[in-house]
Amino acid sequence: MNYLPYILIAIIVIVILAYIFIKSMKNKGPKQVTSADIPVDVNKIIEAVGGKSNIKETTATSSKVTFFVNDDNLVDNEKLKALGASGIVQTTNKVTAILGKYSKEISRVINDQ
Repeated sequence: MNYLPYILIAIIVIVILAYIFIKSMKNKGPKQVTSADIPVDVNKIIEAVGGKSNIKETTATSSKVTFFVNDDNLVDNEKLKALGASGIVQTTNKVTAILGKYSKEISRVINDQ
């Protein structure tokens, strides 16, 4: 009995399935979060920290955003709390706010502006 046609069909099927699997895995990368996905208005956060001109830079961890500011007096801690900050630590030219799981995205959006 001649098994060659069956072997060729099996190889073709395996190649097609491997191609489909590899293509589907490439599309499984992490989703890029946009400012529309963030549940708080980033512009209001910027205003609460004293505006774009007051922010030198931001950094973030998984739940906190640190704002490096020019003038501490322009920062409105009450507005930050009203926007969802569960805790705020303010030192000279630096404000750290606990803003939750979107902190890294908030920092990225602010730094991009």
